[in-house]
Amino acid sequence: MAMICIDNQSRKYVEIVRRSQVQDGDGNFGLHTETTLYTNALVDIQPLKGNLKETVSGYAETATHIMIPALYLNDLRRQDTVKDGDSEYKIVFVEDYGDHVECLMEPL
Repeated sequence: MAMICIDNQSRKYVEIVRRSQVQDGDGNFGLHTETTLYTNALVDIQPLKGNLKETVSGYAETATHIMIPALYLNDLRRQDTVKDGDSEYKIVFVEDYGDHVECLMEPL
């Protein structure tokens, strides 16, 4: 498993969860459940600066942050939740580069 070097100033340890919800026969949604994918995942989370280009792979108009995990976490999906202390982000786009992934996120 490849590992990306993350400098000490940018490093964060986060929890990454996948939330799901079921719908009953009347069409009502119940409480969501969480499945923990990773605890203490080492990542670099940075605010996006500048404008994302719609023609570039990974465009997500609502994204405000980018996350680069230190390990190759190729099972992350859109809608997964990243918990960074009191802050939570929803992943809106995941790009798999074969040796690392980058996730565009928006705050919840």
